[in-house]
Amino acid sequence: MGGVGVLGGLALARTALLGSLVLIALSGLLLMFGVGQIRMSRAIRRLSLLRAQAGPRPARTRSADWTPPPPLHVREITVADAPAVPTPKGIAILFLWVFDRTVTGSLLHRLNQIGPVYFHRGGGVLAFDVTQLPRMAFGRIDRMIEETEEEVTRRLRSFRVKRRLGYYSLLTMACTEGVWTFALDRMLERCNVVVVDLSDYTVGRIGIEYEIGLLLDRVPLDQVVFVCGPDTDREGLSALMKSVWDTLAPSSPNRRHERVVATVAVTTALVEDNGARPDSFSATTRAEREFIAALVAEASAKGPSSQLPPPA
Repeated sequence: MGGVGVLGGLALARTALLGSLVLIALSGLLLMFGVGQIRMSRAIRRLSLLRAQAGPRPARTRSADWTPPPPLHVREITVADAPAVPTPKGIAILFLWVFDRTVTGSLLHRLNQIGPVYFHRGGGVLAFDVTQLPRMAFGRIDRMIEETEEEVTRRLRSFRVKRRLGYYSLLTMACTEGVWTFALDRMLERCNVVVVDLSDYTVGRIGIEYEIGLLLDRVPLDQVVFVCGPDTDREGLSALMKSVWDTLAPSSPNRRHERVVATVAVTTALVEDNGARPDSFSATTRAEREFIAALVAEASAKGPSSQLPPPA
């Protein structure tokens, strides 16, 4: 009986020890998670200020060899006039949006059914990068911010284009003010079509205004789709595009044609259901998603013949 008592005591001691170890482990995890939450909050605030901290950009000016470009025509189109174009697969898309506002999720998640989508991200869209969830959980978001050209290049080399459950990769990065334009240049080189989400555009959004200037200088406009919504400052946008056109770079591919057309999709419901599940979008939102997909297909037919982006 004494032996049984000793064995029972040992078993109880072992159970108590295991319980203590489990409690210590759980306490450690909770502490790590708590510290991680603090670091995550700080990193998200840092991300949200990346472009807000930018100083004023120099005004665009005409170069010494500037000559008047051909007239710019704006083609405003609604869902009622959507082109009947089959949507291809594997088209690399550069997605530009009004940074620090709400990315239009209903549009973004239709685009990555067409092909891989490259875009700059801010704190508000970190959750789209599910591969980084472990870093988010333990507050290592700071490692997701590219601060040098070498880090941008390394990040690009890490991108892998995949297609799962009908969706292509979202290939995103967050950059400091010093390198985001370098990253934009590198992403632009990899994409066939550019979609510019102007749903929240108002005059003075220096990031998107720089990007529109870059597009008109470097990308044939028949490969660009501008998307407006009910809150877009259309008058301000028109003035911006005219200002950029009046200083268009002499090397712009948009000088090669006698008639240059900018396609502006006018939508009403892409943002209305921004937080809804895809299977619960309104009929209007679904129609407008397909409308933009058709415009992307139309633009891709006029772009480079290669589909997926080249390796880094």
